[in-house]
Amino acid sequence: MKNLKLFVVVLGLLVLIFVSCGEKAPISKEQLKLKFEERLAYRSEIIKDYTCELITSRLSDSPRGEMESEMKFAFYKKMPDKTKSEFIEGKRNGEKISKDDFQNFARRRPGQGREGQDRRPERRQGGDESRRGMGRRMFGGTELPFDLLKHFQGLKVVGSETVENIETYKINVKIKDKKDRLEKAVIWLDKSTFDIVKFEGSYRKGERIDSGELVKIYSPVGPEGAWMLVEQRNDTYMVFDTPMGEFEMESLSTSKYSNYLFNQDLSDELFAEEK
Repeated sequence: MKNLKLFVVVLGLLVLIFVSCGEKAPISKEQLKLKFEERLAYRSEIIKDYTCELITSRLSDSPRGEMESEMKFAFYKKMPDKTKSEFIEGKRNGEKISKDDFQNFARRRPGQGREGQDRRPERRQGGDESRRGMGRRMFGGTELPFDLLKHFQGLKVVGSETVENIETYKINVKIKDKKDRLEKAVIWLDKSTFDIVKFEGSYRKGERIDSGELVKIYSPVGPEGAWMLVEQRNDTYMVFDTPMGEFEMESLSTSKYSNYLFNQDLSDELFAEEK
């Protein structure tokens, strides 16, 4: 009886190994690249521009205490790469922010104080400056979408998965470009449209961010069911150089996009830089 049980266990393991070795990716990298390129070309035909409402919220915790803010914007995009956001209203730690307050804050250069004085410390000698510093202020509403084709060599189709009742291809991406803020990502592509349904990325240690996760959620609210970004979440741990030494901060920021309007024939003048 013991020998029979052992035989059954060994046989089961052999079958499992055989099946695993025989499994193939549901789609090859080359096929995926072709379909994805075709989809991008078609999206450029059906989506020329769009406007939407953008609400950003942020909760941060640092030695100075917690800070909470929420802001509302009108967001504009004209393909392929023109973007603009207009501040509507907001509040920080329960206090209302005026449009003038927001514009004055946005005009400050990184490291400047309220009156424009430079508060940036002298850079350290010894090479640590590549990893830490005030860096540029990030605004999730104007980030460009992840360029899947740029990182094609690090792409691996790992299988199929159902996400929110949608059949998708699950893709792992190892980002080899050391200058890229992301180190790796997982992407779910709609099998029928080849649009991105969900995105999860991990930040690499850099000038400002020591660690963190980026999550993007999409919904088929565009023309002909095109998937559009509806929510983005950044969960980060950051380290800054300040005159008083290193300053650590944990931050959770969320951007939500809604009320999309497509193909509004937005003019180039709308995106001209304000002087």
